Amino acid sequence: MADPVDLRRGVRGAGGTRIRFRRPSDDATLLRRLYQEAVDQDMPPDHPLLTGETSAALDAGAQGGPSMIRQRLTGRTLFEMYLDYSAVIVAESGQSVIGAIFLAPPLQLLDDLPSPTAARVVTAVIKLTAVAVSSSHRSLGIGSSLVKQARAAYQPCNTALMYGDFDGENQSLGRFYTGRGFELFDHDDVVDLSPIVGTPFYIREGEGTDRLFARRISPAYSFPIRRSGFLPGF
Repeated sequence: MADPVDLRRGVRGAGGTRIRFRRPSDDATLLRRLYQEAVDQDMPPDHPLLTGETSAALDAGAQGGPSMIRQRLTGRTLFEMYLDYSAVIVAESGQSVIGAIFLAPPLQLLDDLPSPTAARVVTAVIKLTAVAVSSSHRSLGIGSSLVKQARAAYQPCNTALMYGDFDGENQSLGRFYTGRGFELFDHDDVVDLSPIVGTPFYIREGEGTDRLFARRISPAYSFPIRRSGFLPGF
């Protein structure tokens, strides 16, 4: 496993950028615009990824690994844990943010799970919602730098896997994710979270042309992440 990265201070990225965690002083309107350009969906201005105190678990993981994370999470509510494991990581050129990656646990999937199980999912599964780079800075490897540092930030947290979805008709985006080590799922495949949840539990694609992608983050997580074929009752 690579050495932990300090994304509070930032690290060097492609195209002369600096890759770091979002700061409260960053322009939230700009981040919303980057997000919307990437996924063609609006992010509300009060979204916790833009307004909350995020990334605490990632900081703890970088400083002391799983033991420090356990200390950090003691007594935390599920939503507080969601914030601790969420992150917006930005690419900065000069004094300007020109790219970002948006990541968070799949909170919307947890309503039907008991609290201890939901807490396991929050700490083990991260959804990559969007990778966005401004049009004037594309084709420089900045998106790749964002994904690379996101993976490095979650590794010390023992996060099992990272997943997301995209418009399957966008073949260049599919090539981008496979080039970063993600598996692309067929339309009847699901992401299998059963080993984490302890009972059959799956993530499937959205509507229309959406396709899933996923990859392991923790080297210690050796379970299959894909189940193929339609699952009755899902």
